[in-house]
Amino acid sequence: TGANLTGANLRGADLSGANLRGADLSGADLYGADLLTFQGAKHFAQYHNGLLKIGCISMPITEWALGFEEIGKSNKYSDNEINIYGAFIEICLEAFNQGVSK
Repeated sequence: TGANLTGANLRGADLSGANLRGADLSGADLYGADLLTFQGAKHFAQYHNGLLKIGCISMPITEWALGFEEIGKSNKYSDNEINIYGAFIEICLEAFNQGVSK
């Protein structure tokens, strides 16, 4: 929790069950990492194989990246909660763009 993983080599890491709350993964190499999970204030989030599920809403990570703010507002998330989940979505999108779980 809260680890500074900036630039960390997480290639092929099995991250299932990992608590990445507050972790800084900017620039981390997530190529081949299997599963990213996050427990936010409202809902559990799970990313795998290009799909992200937050609470009961599941859709491709690319759709989340485009519409997470609107989805958050329509589900009564605070601005802070939207920003926190948005940061997790950004990490998942980075993993997707690196070829993780495509």
